Amino acid sequence: MFKQLFAAHAFHLKQPLPLAETSTPAVQLLDVNIFSYQIRPTDQYLQEPVQIYQLEVGHDMQLAFNMEEELMGVRLYLNVEGKDEHQQPLGINGYFGIEHELAIDNLKRLVDEKTDGQYSLDPELGHAVMNIIYGTARGIVLEKTRGTILGPTILPVVDPDDLLGQSG
Repeated sequence: MFKQLFAAHAFHLKQPLPLAETSTPAVQLLDVNIFSYQIRPTDQYLQEPVQIYQLEVGHDMQLAFNMEEELMGVRLYLNVEGKDEHQQPLGINGYFGIEHELAIDNLKRLVDEKTDGQYSLDPELGHAVMNIIYGTARGIVLEKTRGTILGPTILPVVDPDDLLGQSG
């Protein structure tokens, strides 16, 4: 299907597109590491596999900062649970742990360290970082579940601000 689509509608850029001017902080993804990945079906699910009707996705994350080098680390933990048409668990789960390392211009200006060791992110920075890490994670989960009993799993599109609001 894609071969036909691209054969009929492909085009090549003759010159590079200019970068959009934006107030969003400059963020560069430096590295991604999948440090944990597991698909765990129950014995019952393996004996009687059932069509996955819906996926429930839970997440948590950890943030780390190196202010001098303007680096930010994000560990994103995802739990994907297969459910039936009645939203009951089927006994098939996927667990993913993904680390992201980002370089951020003017990080000291965009992150405030509180006295209790917590951090407060500039909203624009938080939004940009969550877009990058969750978009990257969506691709990783899709590829890691392709050809498995859990896949292919396409994580839902979510509001990046909701990811930050739920992080621990």
